Amino acid sequence: MSQTRLLIASVTVVPLLLAGCEVGPKQTTQTGYRGTGIDQVVNPKLVKAQVPIPANVYATPDDSGPRASETYKNVQVLGGASTERFNHLMAQMNNWVAPQTGKDPNEVGCNYCHNPNNMASDEKYTKVVARRMIQMTQNINANYTQHVQGTGVTCWTCHRGNAVPQYKWATAAPAKSMGFAEVNTGQNHPSPSAAYASLPSDPFSAYLKDDGVNNIRVASSMPLPSSNHVVSVKEAEKTYGLMMHLSSGLGVNCTYCHNTASFRAWNMSSPQRAVAWYGLRMVAKTNAEYMTPLASVFPAVHPGGGDSPWRKGPMGDTYKINCATCHQGVNKPMNGVSMRADNPLLWPAGGLVATTAALVAPKADPNATAASCNADFDKALLGKTVEFDTGAATIRSTSAPLLDSLVQVAGRCSNFKMAVEGHTDAVGDAASNLKLSQARADAVDKYLAERGVAATQLSAQGFGSSRPLDSSGTPAGNQKNRRIEVTVAAK
Repeated sequence: MSQTRLLIASVTVVPLLLAGCEVGPKQTTQTGYRGTGIDQVVNPKLVKAQVPIPANVYATPDDSGPRASETYKNVQVLGGASTERFNHLMAQMNNWVAPQTGKDPNEVGCNYCHNPNNMASDEKYTKVVARRMIQMTQNINANYTQHVQGTGVTCWTCHRGNAVPQYKWATAAPAKSMGFAEVNTGQNHPSPSAAYASLPSDPFSAYLKDDGVNNIRVASSMPLPSSNHVVSVKEAEKTYGLMMHLSSGLGVNCTYCHNTASFRAWNMSSPQRAVAWYGLRMVAKTNAEYMTPLASVFPAVHPGGGDSPWRKGPMGDTYKINCATCHQGVNKPMNGVSMRADNPLLWPAGGLVATTAALVAPKADPNATAASCNADFDKALLGKTVEFDTGAATIRSTSAPLLDSLVQVAGRCSNFKMAVEGHTDAVGDAASNLKLSQARADAVDKYLAERGVAATQLSAQGFGSSRPLDSSGTPAGNQKNRRIEVTVAAK
């Protein structure tokens, strides 16, 4: 009788053990030379189904007719596109990000970004964000072709019909200790970010937040640790955590990029490894230049009330992109389908700077009067400054709408000159502050010039900390002093 019970127990346990394996036929593709171990093994049952790509809302119009900036007020991005083509892209974005699905009419369609009673107002943060996301998409399509090739990306690539992309990341809250381990460096907490491995559960903050991505190194060319390459086990585990994310996010195994004979050697790797190299840098720079600076724009909680995080992570930083944001389980987002033909405004020809200048800076208006130009400059500048972080001369993305509006007015009012003044707080020595303030003024001068403002209309000068707006010495006061001011006068 005991033998019978043991046999029954064995029969019931075996299927449970096999349930953890991937049973059924596999598809194997050789991606490298025979014998190099560069093969892809795929279980068709586990390939993530892709959301069907929505059809073009209507035929893409040509670029003839009046410009969008002539038809509408407060068009700070794509104002040089035709009104009809601009309208088409807005309809596409509605369909990609906030489709009409019977939800609250104030949260979908045009109303997702606009006040229906005043379409020109910027009172909804989503409108400010949408402008910046258009610029981000253009930047990726123009300047990261080593990764996105000619296929490129659109808002749909990440959003797939969701107001907030399904795949995103933010700085993780400190994990509670498990068992006797009081300090576990974020490990042993099952997380999809590291494919549920015991590796650190937040590999993104180290590598996908800024230029720190350049430090992804594990294997040395030396047999022993040396002065030019010392990588701790702790750092190596973070790197492997990121690699686990890459594998799961793209639905591939390690040999999609690497040769098992030498994971380190580039000359033995597949071409996909170089594409991934550019992609990691694209993601890190995009987060640093476009997503992180929007922290002051995104609300921390839902506008409808409550205290649960909504547009920011648990530590208060903005949600950012990683590999899964676009790929969503396949090695080529949307299985390689391009939406370029239907959405030309998201693919600036000749690079972002040249095309942005062509799109944003209008031609000089011979009928522009001094009174109308003064009024337009006052409207663009009144109560506004360009702000910077401590010690930095990089323009915050939140200042782009202000600067782009200046481009619009300056292009039309070619008989006016803008004096760009850089200022700092009083922290640090005077010489360093003067140098920093000049760098800030030069950054704004360059931004305006690259978008079509004539050099004869611009001058840039730094004043250091000699002209503070706030002398309180408080953090808030210092922030006000880290600024750019623009003085306008007729030539």
